[in-house]
Amino acid sequence: MVSRFVSEKELAKTYDPEQGWETVTQFREAKQLRTEEPDIARAEIARRVGRKPSAVRGWLVEGKTPQVVKGLRVARERGWLNIESTSERFRAFNQLVAWVFAGGGLANEVFVPVFSVDDHVTLAALHQLLQWANIPYQVRNPKESHHALEVKPREDASVCGRVLHVLGAPRGVKAQQESLSLPSYLNAVSKEHQRDFARVYVLNRAKDRDSSGTAGSYVHGLSSEQFAHEIQTLINSTTSGKGTVGAEQRVWVSSQSMRDLAETEPFQPALATKIAFGSLTPPTERALASTYRRTQTPGGYRSVQLYTTVVESDQSRAALADQYPDLSEAMVQSWRRGQKPYAQRAITTAHDLGWIMPAPESEIASGLTALLAWIMRRGSVRPDTHYPIFPIESAAEQVVLEDIGDDLGIPFHVVRREDNTKRSTEMRPAEHGALLGRILRTLGAPLGRREANSCLPPVYLYQYPSHADQFITTWQQLWTNNDEESQITVPTRLGDRFSEAFEQLMAKHLGSQ
Repeated sequence: MVSRFVSEKELAKTYDPEQGWETVTQFREAKQLRTEEPDIARAEIARRVGRKPSAVRGWLVEGKTPQVVKGLRVARERGWLNIESTSERFRAFNQLVAWVFAGGGLANEVFVPVFSVDDHVTLAALHQLLQWANIPYQVRNPKESHHALEVKPREDASVCGRVLHVLGAPRGVKAQQESLSLPSYLNAVSKEHQRDFARVYVLNRAKDRDSSGTAGSYVHGLSSEQFAHEIQTLINSTTSGKGTVGAEQRVWVSSQSMRDLAETEPFQPALATKIAFGSLTPPTERALASTYRRTQTPGGYRSVQLYTTVVESDQSRAALADQYPDLSEAMVQSWRRGQKPYAQRAITTAHDLGWIMPAPESEIASGLTALLAWIMRRGSVRPDTHYPIFPIESAAEQVVLEDIGDDLGIPFHVVRREDNTKRSTEMRPAEHGALLGRILRTLGAPLGRREANSCLPPVYLYQYPSHADQFITTWQQLWTNNDEESQITVPTRLGDRFSEAFEQLMAKHLGSQ
């Protein structure tokens, strides 16, 4: 059963617990009255909505909008309201709440969230979550070298923090909160989401995750013994191992629990990959479906679930529409006559092509990684259609791309520039282009040029050396300096953070060979 989180009313109360929602309803009613009855006096509008005439004058004459109304508008536009528990966006928000508990915080008065990261692996995992949650961000270097990097929303930070607070993220200094408690929604969501929450906690707070010996680890820095017992219960209820509360409010996470959460070793990149993608073999069905209807109800993956329910049910159209509020009788009739949601058609085609959860060592998985490197290095995915564009600069690059297309089961066609402009010759998928773009999006491809300055090499590259090799090799093929073949350059549009992460990835990968 789907649940929805963060209602307008709940968010409005973060602005004013007593009058936040009342202000919203009064503002909307005043606007509606002015539209429906343009000749009515402002004093009468004020009387009807129960607000002072001066406030109504500000709304209707001076163009003023209450902060709470602006906040709801931002949240709606970004898809932060009524988040469906079945969506990839909720999977991201659930883990961002966990990150606030484990490695971050919310400013007590202004609600601005901060997420701490220790290295490029954890930053890459956090980046993927923020991308799914539609949260552009900035990274601030610590003043002292032993402190962690700080990641903050670049836009609408206060609204974002309020959304996280509605979900249960605490405000203020957590270490000083003896009554700190895990979010109540965890009791109402699937074990999968509970395990995601636990993974984020272990990734951020566990010490010596990949040490030899027992492979267990202490989760440290808990605010109280009561909270330590809550973390212990979370570990015990979501893994086949055990958590044990020890001295100094630490929780020992057994090796069995660590292996259960990470599914493979080494623990850190495995945990980070599971956090970022929900699978060690991305992309998943849910991720692909969630690229459809991102701000609509029902969302992409929810529409797939409803479609399955409809085609497998013998109930009447009226009964189904009554049972599932998101369904209309017209939708039921359309689906039973052979129509399918766009997300369902995408999943079916992606399965046919082998693009859903391909084996890590397969040619398909390697080909998708190569195309992801191509997009980050030189290409683009259009924000409106998800259609990918692959510029080429030589016949050799055309051959490389055609070979990748053969591995993925799609042909490419060439669009040549003959108008003496500086625009490159492009190669575009002749079939399933938008679907390919959505697949690449789920793996971390930026949408358009605007997102390019905050993209990072995907975290699964740290988990799979073969994919790191494919990513680096593709990059070398596309941007090796002709005068010095050993030198690899990174476009300035990707920013310093990408350059640093790429350098670290190359050093780690080449050093292990």
